[in-house]
Amino acid sequence: MIESTVYIGDLKHRNGLRRDVRLNIPADSFSTPVIVFEDELTCEFTVESVSQGFVVHGSITGQYSAQCSYGLVDMSSSVSVRVNELFEESKNIESEETYKFSGDELDTEQMIRDSVLTSLPLAPVCDHGPDNCSICSSQIKPFISKELPTDAVLGSVEDALGETKDPRWSALDNFKSDEP
Repeated sequence: MIESTVYIGDLKHRNGLRRDVRLNIPADSFSTPVIVFEDELTCEFTVESVSQGFVVHGSITGQYSAQCSYGLVDMSSSVSVRVNELFEESKNIESEETYKFSGDELDTEQMIRDSVLTSLPLAPVCDHGPDNCSICSSQIKPFISKELPTDAVLGSVEDALGETKDPRWSALDNFKSDEP
């Protein structure tokens, strides 16, 4: 479990009060099989008391390393996510569209996880891209631009154009309408 709780006891009963919060979250708790975070994630939030609960808004930043999906070279990049989420007290909540809190503390862990993990690329690519990267250009681009024979995938051009009919589909011809 990461230390992601924010004390809100003194803000709880007065709307409009706010507090700036800075959290440093250990990066290893957010790493995935593809992406490994370096150092730690920095969360800079403003917690504001509103009539429905608390609004947490701010940013989450961090550095990660991964392998480029094109050239399989090591790369690093940054993630920066803006958050603006509502926390409602558990006993008042009927909707699952907001985060819950109870007592005098907000636990922002789930909000941070949801925000960071959904902003990460599924297939990271280096800044160069396949056209400008020397490794990608020498290994991937020649393969992609290679002309394949016409029967390599489809069998033949006639099959692709549908000039020969498969007798197993003949029963469907009865359903054809004469209208265009």
